[in-house]
Amino acid sequence: MGAGRKPAVARYQDTLLTKKQGYGKAGFPSKNATPETLYYVGSTTKSFTAASILLLVEDSRRNGSNLPRLELTTPVSSIIRDEFVLPDTYATAKATLEDLLTHRTGMPRHDLSYGESTLRGYVENLRHLPMTADLRTTWQYCNMMYTTLAYIIEKLTSTSYPEFVRTRILAPLSMANTFGDVDDALARAPHHLSTPYYWDNATKSFVEEPYLRSNVLYGAGNILSSVSDYAKYLHALLARRPNFFPSQQGFSELRKARMLEAVEEDYAPWSGPPLYGLAWTRQSYRGLELFSHNGAVTGYGASMAYAPKAGWAVAVMANTEMAGNAAADRVLYALLDGLVGTPVAERKDWVKHYDGLVEEARRKQRRARAILYPDAPGAHEALPLRLPLQRYAGRYAHPGYGELVFDVVDGHAASPFGHGQQASGQAERTETAQKTTEKHLHASVSDKTWEYELCLEHVSGEFFMAWTGPPPHRPNALFMTDMPKKAAFQVGVSGKVERLLVAFEPKMGDEMIIFERMGV
Repeated sequence: MGAGRKPAVARYQDTLLTKKQGYGKAGFPSKNATPETLYYVGSTTKSFTAASILLLVEDSRRNGSNLPRLELTTPVSSIIRDEFVLPDTYATAKATLEDLLTHRTGMPRHDLSYGESTLRGYVENLRHLPMTADLRTTWQYCNMMYTTLAYIIEKLTSTSYPEFVRTRILAPLSMANTFGDVDDALARAPHHLSTPYYWDNATKSFVEEPYLRSNVLYGAGNILSSVSDYAKYLHALLARRPNFFPSQQGFSELRKARMLEAVEEDYAPWSGPPLYGLAWTRQSYRGLELFSHNGAVTGYGASMAYAPKAGWAVAVMANTEMAGNAAADRVLYALLDGLVGTPVAERKDWVKHYDGLVEEARRKQRRARAILYPDAPGAHEALPLRLPLQRYAGRYAHPGYGELVFDVVDGHAASPFGHGQQASGQAERTETAQKTTEKHLHASVSDKTWEYELCLEHVSGEFFMAWTGPPPHRPNALFMTDMPKKAAFQVGVSGKVERLLVAFEPKMGDEMIIFERMGV
């Protein structure tokens, strides 16, 4: 994708391929995008994971199968009893394959906890992460549950997740230009691989990002593909009997709606609420039933959709973080509006919509102190820390999130709320942000899937705002619109700092992740 947010697109109309085109640049300065250009497709990967689980269910029913008998209602703990443990005993015992597939286990995202070196490690780390809802009560998107499903696939089949998907789904569809990880793509099709970027508002230029390599992507976002190959995939789904399913039942289960994603007063331009099935959202767009899913990983954005009754499908991929998803949605809705005949005057301006979201996020960043701590005294009346700042530096640990090691620094160059902020495209400095030229607490977290810098801006007493941003060697736009998190230290009766609390997971509300002070 080059300047102008031009993605690659494939489209079906009346089950016939009518458009397959690459636009803009797959890599600067001169690598043009084509229909065969490879992109990370993010969470559209989940549809392959769901199909793989359904294939295992069907395999288990065959005479002579060496698999245990599986159903979507099979408890996950009966398959991986030692590894799969949630903080809630009932959820551990009762959570089924279907619960994991439909994001209804009660576990939220916990994105900044990702950092294990194996799939098993990610599964075993779930026991240390707080749940925010009871089992089957709430739809909460959770990538780690799809990582858990990938681990189940590997354990039951004694083959890697990418290899299972390749042999059981990609090969029957002749999707030879689709890969399970970036290293495989680099080895077999480097000439097709695009380069990931993000748009830097400060310099008005695209900034190249490193490829994201992480086991947590397996099952949740690891696939790299092209619009040409996704056209084959969507065509098979339009045919209502993909050749990789041995029976119609598996495909029917894939499309069945199971959870209400969101309840709002206005769904415009949609005709009703989104319903989530097995890695597909089912919703009506101006009366047309549509199945869709989008995806995003560092440096990439993608969207896919199909409308069975119209024989229509589209796949859009782009190699720019955040802007890529905006471009994908803009193309998707333009094509949808053309398909259903939406009058031009009634069509939503998606460029204005996404620009508005970014600007609103930046406005909130500028007002972060007032939003997070509305009752805090003004900056000039703020209570001082109980101890000298150096006494708060050191190691803090949480069993699920790992370690934070703080140093006292002077205006750290990578500070996401100081002079490094503008370079990463984040909001302008606030009055309090200018204090980064003074000493503050700073941690570099390098052992996570998304490496980040954490800088603590003092509010009052033991209360802080924790700003996150990318390290200089791994530039990205992941944190560009993030609000800072609430953070607070606890000082014990001994006069020593005992723990740090950080609101890393938004779904936890007023509850926070507790990091215990180490080595005191």
